[in-house]
Amino acid sequence: MGATQTVGWIRSHGRKATAFALFALVLLTALAVASSSKAAVESPPPPSVWSDKADYAPGEFVMLSGANWSPGEAVHIRVNDDAGETWRRDVDVTADESGVISDQFNLPDWFVATYTVTATGATSGTATWSFTDANYRFLSSGPTLSTVSWQLYSNSACTTVLTGTGTSGNGNITTTDSSGGSLEIQAVSGQWIGLTAPASAGGQNFQIWTGTSGNPSFVTSGAGNRTICVTGEASNGLRRITANYAAPATVNTTMTASNASATYGDTSVTLAATVSPASGPAVNTGTVTFTVGGTSVTSGTVSGGNASATFSLSGVNAGSYSIAATYNAGSGFNASNNSTQSPAPTLTLAKADADCSSIAGYAVTYDASAHTASGTCEGVGGDGTLAGLDLSSTTHTNAGDYSGDAWTFTDVSGNYNDTSGTLDDAIAKAELTVKADPQSKDYDGSAFTAFTRTITGFASGEGESVITGSVTYGGTAVGAVNAGTYTIVPDVSGLSADNYSFTPSNGTLTINKVTLTVRADNKSKVFDGYPFTAFTRTITGFVNSESESVISGTVTYAGTAVGATAVGTYTITPVVSGLSATNYDFTPANGTLTVGAWNAQGYGFYQPVGVVNSIFTAAPNNAPISNPGEFWNTAKGGSTIPLKFNVYAGTVEKTSLSDIKSFQSQKLVCSGGAGDDPVEITITGATSLRYDGTAGQWIQNWKTPTGNGDTCYRAWVTFADGSSIEAFFKLKR
Repeated sequence: MGATQTVGWIRSHGRKATAFALFALVLLTALAVASSSKAAVESPPPPSVWSDKADYAPGEFVMLSGANWSPGEAVHIRVNDDAGETWRRDVDVTADESGVISDQFNLPDWFVATYTVTATGATSGTATWSFTDANYRFLSSGPTLSTVSWQLYSNSACTTVLTGTGTSGNGNITTTDSSGGSLEIQAVSGQWIGLTAPASAGGQNFQIWTGTSGNPSFVTSGAGNRTICVTGEASNGLRRITANYAAPATVNTTMTASNASATYGDTSVTLAATVSPASGPAVNTGTVTFTVGGTSVTSGTVSGGNASATFSLSGVNAGSYSIAATYNAGSGFNASNNSTQSPAPTLTLAKADADCSSIAGYAVTYDASAHTASGTCEGVGGDGTLAGLDLSSTTHTNAGDYSGDAWTFTDVSGNYNDTSGTLDDAIAKAELTVKADPQSKDYDGSAFTAFTRTITGFASGEGESVITGSVTYGGTAVGAVNAGTYTIVPDVSGLSADNYSFTPSNGTLTINKVTLTVRADNKSKVFDGYPFTAFTRTITGFVNSESESVISGTVTYAGTAVGATAVGTYTITPVVSGLSATNYDFTPANGTLTVGAWNAQGYGFYQPVGVVNSIFTAAPNNAPISNPGEFWNTAKGGSTIPLKFNVYAGTVEKTSLSDIKSFQSQKLVCSGGAGDDPVEITITGATSLRYDGTAGQWIQNWKTPTGNGDTCYRAWVTFADGSSIEAFFKLKR
């Protein structure tokens, strides 16, 4: 019984039904109880409790032990009859300083079957255990090991299987010593247990069942009287039944081995032999040892006279080997061998086929290198790549179709079959690109003819020397004259090469337009208050004796010169977007418009101020606003000073009041200057600006301001073009 299975005795204990437990066959002839020879079961993880045996007889003394409890802890132990709670034990024990507990007691003298042990401590928790008892033992008179099968029945002939009992109704009992095996089953009145002993055990044959120790009643039937039907009993007490065995008489045998075959690389082969007895039943005991090439292997037990064994073929080469077979006699038989067997049996290990499936042809493009088919012939198992493959007939360098190239495999190890085959190889011509070189020229009125090409794609180390023939050219570029983009088409039909084909690649001819310079002509005028409009241009850069007749459209003008009226220098920008020509582009070049300033004859005021004591500033320059070092013209404050002058546009005198923009004066700080120069004032006419036709000059009589002290002034006249005359005055009190 297992240490965690329940054991016990069963009795009626006042119940209507009487409980029975049946037990099975045990080993040897010794009478020591099998379970009592077992040492205490190894303790489970802490905390734990266990019994000194796994199985007891009814009324037997039990020792409980435990470990890994807290020192001094109170542990409550309950031992309970699980079959029907016909018996119970409750006790409190105290763990010693090592955490060990123990308890001892006697079981009741009736069969219980299974006992559960529960140990509980307030600190460590709970541990459980179980054990069993039995009331039937089955013994064997000779073998050390035998197994009995059992079945629960409802009739005395053990022909009707009992159902609906709520417990296991069949199983096996194995005895390992003379104590016998225990059958743990309850059987009420009117139930029977069928037991069948094996025909042989431990090399001995079954003889008869016998009853001892209580003389249980049974009936034998079937399987050569190896099956018995045991009646259930209501009384307690240990019952023993013995299966008796005896050694058979020995019989001579004849050993015959069979031929075997395999292929090199197989992992193993099955060797077979027949053991024939001189008389009696077939051989069902002993083993056969096979020896091949010095290596031996032993079969399992001979069954029905037949034996076989798996022979490893590791390291065994292809060939033919003798098979020696020896019968290792079992009980009742004599040993034998096949040394006289004729013809002698052989193991034939055939050559294997190499795996040459990876051999493959090639389809490549010419590259001036030699090419050979690829692949290997692989062996079986751990042989790896085999020697003996010849692919030399598949080696080629030049372009071509090499269908049907042959290869051979010639084995050098003796373990493989020779083989051969063909494959298809091909080397395609490499493609050379014949590209027309791009060309360009400026328009010159003549067609381009100097076409060239570049050939690329040669294999390493090769060049145009492997080509014959020449390239010609077509496309729109041929004969083109006018500016534009044209296609150069190389014609490769005149080229040839053994290992190359040719692919044309177009180029481009670009005839560039010639750039004409459209320059705005420089212009100038004296200020007249009106914009200049008479712009002109000059076009240069024509080729092929061409002129402006090939141009259409007109030039317009922009820039600061357009609309300019004031004195100054302005940019004339020719706008060439309105021009077009088949073979020309246009680039503008600016010109300059100069609007000249007016001038004052003498370049200053006349006497009484004097030209030397006044300043003329031509537009667009800025006149000084303080005395830059001139003499101060002195006069009495409140006096009238005549300012006389002339103004000319080029050589044309300006005499209209509209030609004079303004007359102004401004008070200054009296500092600087080269000294004082008194003004001799002679007043003529009114103080307003007028042109004196008789004197042929402009006169502005300036009524000077009065003040409490010396004061200084700047007085000036501005012409319509922005030019001016000014003088600096110091007025005395």
